[in-house]
Amino acid sequence: MAYAMLEPKFIENGSCMNWEQIASDFAWDGSWRDIYVLNTSEADWQGVWDILLEWTPPASFSVSGKIESMPLGIEAALKSETGSLLSFYVGPIQLACHFFSAVEIEFDFDPRQVSGGT
Repeated sequence: MAYAMLEPKFIENGSCMNWEQIASDFAWDGSWRDIYVLNTSEADWQGVWDILLEWTPPASFSVSGKIESMPLGIEAALKSETGSLLSFYVGPIQLACHFFSAVEIEFDFDPRQVSGGT
C-alpha cells in the first residue's frame, strides 16, 4: 500500500486556511483521503466512540454490510474480523472508519465532498 503525504498547512495567528493554498490537496484523483491518529490505544478509541455515540446526525455502524446498533464499547468493533464500518457526517462530509488497528485511528473521506465553503 502506498501512502501520499500532503504537505502540512499550518494556521498562523488564529487565521483560517486559505482555500486557494489547499484546494489541490482535495482534487479528485480517484482515491479517498485518509485522516490518521497514530500511536493510539483502546482507551483513545473508546473516547472517540463515546463522542460518536452522541453524534448528531447519528453515526451508522455496520458489520459485514448489515446495519446494527452501535455497541456501548469499542471492543466489538476492534475485534471483529467480519468488517466493521462506522460512518458519520461532519457537515456535508461523510467520514468512514474501518477499525484496521487498535494503535491507529483512521478515517477516510471522498475529497469531492470538500469545497471552499465547507
